[in-house]
Amino acid sequence: WEVWLPVRGNRNAVITDFHRISHSIGCHVSEHKVDFPERTITWMFGSQTQFAEAGMVLNCVAELRRAKDTAEFFEGLPTTEQQLWVDDALLRLQAPSVEQNVPYICLLDSGVNRGHTMLAPLLHQEDMYTVNDAWGTNDTANHGTGLAGVAIYGDMFDTMTSTETIEIRHRLESVKLTPNSGANVGDAREHAYLFSSAVTRPEILNGQRKRIFSSAVTAPAYREFGRPSAWSSMVDSLAVDAMSDTPFPRLFVLSAGNIIDRDHWRNYPASLSVNQIHDPGQSWNALTVGAFTDKTVLDELEFTPVAEQGALSPFTTTSLEWDSVWPLKPDVVFEGGNAGANTEYVDNFASLELLTTSATSHRQFWTTNATSAASALCARMAAQLMTQYPDFRPETIRALITHSAEWTPAMLRMYPARTKSDFIQLIRHCGWGVPNVERALWSAKNSLSLISEDSLHPYHKTKNGIKTRDLNLHALPWPLEQLQELQNMQVELRVTLSYFIEPNPSARGGVSKYHYPSH
Repeated sequence: WEVWLPVRGNRNAVITDFHRISHSIGCHVSEHKVDFPERTITWMFGSQTQFAEAGMVLNCVAELRRAKDTAEFFEGLPTTEQQLWVDDALLRLQAPSVEQNVPYICLLDSGVNRGHTMLAPLLHQEDMYTVNDAWGTNDTANHGTGLAGVAIYGDMFDTMTSTETIEIRHRLESVKLTPNSGANVGDAREHAYLFSSAVTRPEILNGQRKRIFSSAVTAPAYREFGRPSAWSSMVDSLAVDAMSDTPFPRLFVLSAGNIIDRDHWRNYPASLSVNQIHDPGQSWNALTVGAFTDKTVLDELEFTPVAEQGALSPFTTTSLEWDSVWPLKPDVVFEGGNAGANTEYVDNFASLELLTTSATSHRQFWTTNATSAASALCARMAAQLMTQYPDFRPETIRALITHSAEWTPAMLRMYPARTKSDFIQLIRHCGWGVPNVERALWSAKNSLSLISEDSLHPYHKTKNGIKTRDLNLHALPWPLEQLQELQNMQVELRVTLSYFIEPNPSARGGVSKYHYPSH
């Protein structure tokens, strides 16, 4: 809450009384304040019930407003106050133990600092790996630790400002895929080898676990423009696992890659069309995640948000310039934050980013953004679905996420879709939209979700050429009477087909999409 206190002839006495009374009813008051001639403004965290039961507090207050919902408040707190907020959250935390059979999000990134008290209960020391022993497992790039916080808690602003129990039903693994400088090194072949090594490390010890592999490591330059690379082909191969005697399909969540040039942020939204998704985001089998934003509350008065609410984030990349034979990417978009601009320049601001865990020992909170944060949110949703449906295939979890996605009004204003080519432009910018975990978990608003895990052999070769073979029929589990009532009514049917292709990254793979996938 934003609290406006009267001066009453003795500003300090009013503030002291307010602190004393607020603490007595369990409310936390910030040490920060802003002085005006007739008012003192400070910030307090507490419930309406606590206020209603404490008339003494309200007697001290001239005006009470809802505080602006941004991460900047927490990121800017002194270390001692940050620790108080974390201590409160830990009292409300219910986390699964390492002995429990729960899904894991395996982060392939710059490592994680598990010394953070919000991460230690969910990341065991033995679940930390590295592809190069010389690199260690800790996060010195201040990247993987932030994504770990998002993968577990989502945007931690919501976690910290809630008074509810924090119930977490999945755990973390970490594989350090990049050196301490935070930059991946070598060419695409080396990326493919290191990525494969990163995937197999945790499986050697715990191959039976249900897990989602999440990676925000991308090539700094994009040369492929949708064509398969050694790296993206490795992701596809690991996902389908067709070469194994007993295939073990895997779910991969990849970030689309970021626009880091501030001049391009200024040219938003035109800049989105010319910045292409980074390798290995062209993987057919992975969920490639772009970024949109709902964050438009900016504390700096001289700046305005670059993107409107619900629009694509200024940091996200697209596949508009890819040849039409290559996949429509990104698949979906999640929150990735916004930028702020004035008449002179564009910059990042904590109030437009997601709150998360800090990699440094002297800070509890940090902020993160762009497609890295978006991919961690997607992995979190995948873990939530895997918790609810532990027996579903990775392809089915991928389908549920994409199936639940919808385009926002802002996206449809940016890329109006009337013709097929319009829809392709919309999807190559926004994917299939913003997923919704509630829509994925439950049938809602008179909308039935039918999930069918099946198989078919769609084509076969004859002496007269390629012919169609199998056809599957699915009965709608709907009462006959209700179906008959709908006979004069228009209905909409959305179908999501999700399968993993078997990649063929031969020399011909760069010529046509029909030479690369198995079907």
